Amino acid sequence: MEDEIKMKKLSLLTLAFLFSTCFSQTVVAQITIKVPDIPRVKKATTEPSRAEGSDAGQYDKDEFGRIKWGNTQYLDPYLECYAKKHNLELIKVTGDAFSAPGYNNASEMKQALQAELPKLAEIASLLKSKLQSRPNTSLNYHENPAIWEEITFNRDEYLKCAVGEKESLRASESVWLRAHLENIAKKQKQVDEQGDMSSATNDNYLMYAVSARARAKWMSDAMEFKANLDPVLDALAASAAKRMPAYKPLVAAFQFRDPVAEKLLMNYFKNSATVKVHRIGLDTAGWQIQKDNYNLLPSYRYKTAYAYVRDSSDDHPYCRVVRATIKQDYAGGGRYSTQTYRSSAMEDLFGCP
Repeated sequence: MEDEIKMKKLSLLTLAFLFSTCFSQTVVAQITIKVPDIPRVKKATTEPSRAEGSDAGQYDKDEFGRIKWGNTQYLDPYLECYAKKHNLELIKVTGDAFSAPGYNNASEMKQALQAELPKLAEIASLLKSKLQSRPNTSLNYHENPAIWEEITFNRDEYLKCAVGEKESLRASESVWLRAHLENIAKKQKQVDEQGDMSSATNDNYLMYAVSARARAKWMSDAMEFKANLDPVLDALAASAAKRMPAYKPLVAAFQFRDPVAEKLLMNYFKNSATVKVHRIGLDTAGWQIQKDNYNLLPSYRYKTAYAYVRDSSDDHPYCRVVRATIKQDYAGGGRYSTQTYRSSAMEDLFGCP
């Protein structure tokens, strides 16, 4: 019995020893195993620029296409301004086969573009809400969300630029404007050097210079040239202010009287109650004969009537001399019609008595 107990104890000690030995070897083996280092990929410290790297094209092109669809014409009027602002060739902004929209004048253009501002605002809202990334791809506006963003987000600024460019181009090309500027310059020289206030053309530039009302009426169909005409007309008005007080009509223009002719002339004024007549009359006593183009038969006979007046309703401080031709048509057989009428009246500015 005792031998059996001893054998069991010995077996247990043997098992303990073996277990301890195996555990120690396992620990030693785990400590001595060396895992090789795995090479690490270094992360780039800076991102490539949008204009140069491949990331320049990273945006939702499908969404951009949906925003562009049917809307490119709303950006067309502003692409030239964008190109100039960024010092780019226009073709790099527009791409090939581009045709700028046509407008007759700056006023028409401004009206049309103002009506389209809500549409630009709608496009701007879509870009902001639907297109998270709007990079400058350095491509033309068909493939460059940044151009759309800048123009639509700054639409008021670009409208002003587009209209200004139209005004500048129109002014440089206008034969009408060039002719009037030349005539105003001649009138300026006549006033400064000779004190001559007479109107030698159908356009009374002195009246346009001193009367805001007459100027506005004259330029009503040419307001796009207001910035070109106002400075030269203002200069002419300043010269007139120096010379006009001493500029008086010749007494000879009023030396003869004719009640019928004078009444016809005074019908020129819409409200005679505001008109003070300083002198009125004719420069000849009898009729003068106007013959036909072949200088054979009379066409009509005429007199010229003059009225030197001050109209209190005028928006300038000067007097006027209004003149008109009083006519009777030739009736044949050496006789003239008994009906007397006047031609369209002309007027010049003068200093008051």
